[in-house]
Amino acid sequence: MVIVVFLVSLYGILHLSPVQTWLAKKYAASLSKQLHTKVSINKVDIRFFNKVKLWGVYVEDQQKDTLLSIKSMDADLNDWFFLKDQIILKNLTLNDGSIYLKRENTNWNFQFLMDYFTSKNKNKKSNPSKIIFECQQLSCNNIHINQSDNWIGQSYDIHCKKINSQFEKTDFQKNIFVIRTLQLTAPKISYLEFEGKRPSLSNIKNPSSNSSAFELTIKKIIINNGAFNFVHNTKILKKKGLFDENN
Repeated sequence: MVIVVFLVSLYGILHLSPVQTWLAKKYAASLSKQLHTKVSINKVDIRFFNKVKLWGVYVEDQQKDTLLSIKSMDADLNDWFFLKDQIILKNLTLNDGSIYLKRENTNWNFQFLMDYFTSKNKNKKSNPSKIIFECQQLSCNNIHINQSDNWIGQSYDIHCKKINSQFEKTDFQKNIFVIRTLQLTAPKISYLEFEGKRPSLSNIKNPSSNSSAFELTIKKIIINNGAFNFVHNTKILKKKGLFDENN
């Protein structure tokens, strides 16, 4: 009887948002030390052990610049996900946030996260099972994405009211992602081309080798009420009424 009361009490305590938030902050602090950067979460609420809501999610890259800043995040996962080897994100929603992706060489600023989770799985020699992440649907509301590729010489700045993507395949081990449908609502996209830091292919010993390369395939894109701005070599049109092939 005492054991039953204890288990019921423990079950109830783990359902309390303050307790979940305390545990999440402990985990974020531990993750920060392992990644040598800042990871923080303001509040957590886990319901029925398959629905997670996070507030104030913040992650820095290893140069101490902002990588991810999200006001709130909702995730629908497989039941009792924390006890299983496969974590399935049935639906992940990001609300009011910014994502900053950049690189100065062949490695992106998020590569350390990919390396951490994939190497952690490979090092489990005593237990052949590994945690496998699978994402089925990703939605974003009022999101800002900035991608600065100083290696190739191009950058994207995207502000979007709503993004909905349905994945056909997500392989975080091999960095292969296939999106069946990507729908953008009221996107404002700015694209800039400039001279990058990458040397010419003739000066690269192994041009095909890139440890941080990932494969992204989008089968269908739907854009509603969007705007696109393209700038090449930062040239500015001086005369009005004339066509400028660079902008």
